[in-house]
Amino acid sequence: YDLGPIALQIGLSAILRLNVVRTAVPIVSELREDLGESIMLTVWGDHGPTIVHWEESLMPVTVNARIGSVLPILGTATGHTYLTWLPKEQTQEFVKSEVKRGADLTAKDIEGLIKRTKKHGLGFFEIEDMRSLSSLAAPIFNLENKLIAVITAFGYKGSFDNTPTGANAKVLKKAAGQISAKMGFSGDMP
Repeated sequence: YDLGPIALQIGLSAILRLNVVRTAVPIVSELREDLGESIMLTVWGDHGPTIVHWEESLMPVTVNARIGSVLPILGTATGHTYLTWLPKEQTQEFVKSEVKRGADLTAKDIEGLIKRTKKHGLGFFEIEDMRSLSSLAAPIFNLENKLIAVITAFGYKGSFDNTPTGANAKVLKKAAGQISAKMGFSGDMP
């Protein structure tokens, strides 16, 4: 008896995910210290962007998510980052499902979102409700130049700068670049 090709692929995929988590955790912790904000690391799971590591803010920020939570694609900076750098066939069913459930975006809006994210090299988003959270999300790539994880920083609008060219964006992109380099990525970060 031996593992079949699908079982082997699943196992290797799991190993790669564990490696990115193990590699990223010290950098994510340092990033949280630098920014003083909550930081999360996600990988693409069976149901979409899945939180695999979480560093709490140094300030009280209430977010209803935890390790294992799955984030939406169209309504988060994290999701925008996956939408931009994963193959369309990997994300399109999730996008269709979110639109069907009420995400108020047209195909043209979604293409604009992808162009904007690609142009700035990271996703950025604000949740307009009583919490008014702002977030930035940067891609992490592997040896094969494929997106393997996303690192996201967030805080309250007004105190957390989520502009794509601001100081927080630069620090986040640098951390994503460090993790990517440790994962074997040798290209230019977006």
